[in-house]
Amino acid sequence: MICGEIGLRVDEYYNLNYRQCHNIVTGYAENKIQNYRNNWERTREIAFWAAIPSIDPKVARKLTSQQFMPFDWEEAPKDRKPKYTSEQLKEHFKNL
Repeated sequence: MICGEIGLRVDEYYNLNYRQCHNIVTGYAENKIQNYRNNWERTREIAFWAAIPSIDPKVARKLTSQQFMPFDWEEAPKDRKPKYTSEQLKEHFKNL
């Protein structure tokens, strides 16, 4: 993958340590994911504006493209409740 798809020469690959190789592959994968998401978001905008004329005007005023076609990666993070209260943490650290 690193010499073929990423385009690194073999001699450059052999001069990398593990961390450098990991960073290159991770960055390449993140770039591919971002391009994938950008393409889908562009497609969503086109579909949204193509469908707006056939949607009820009252609904269309309030509708956004994110509501029209939500993606899994756009989900809002859920509110996380703390596992322990401050009193429990104080008691725990007092016993250490």
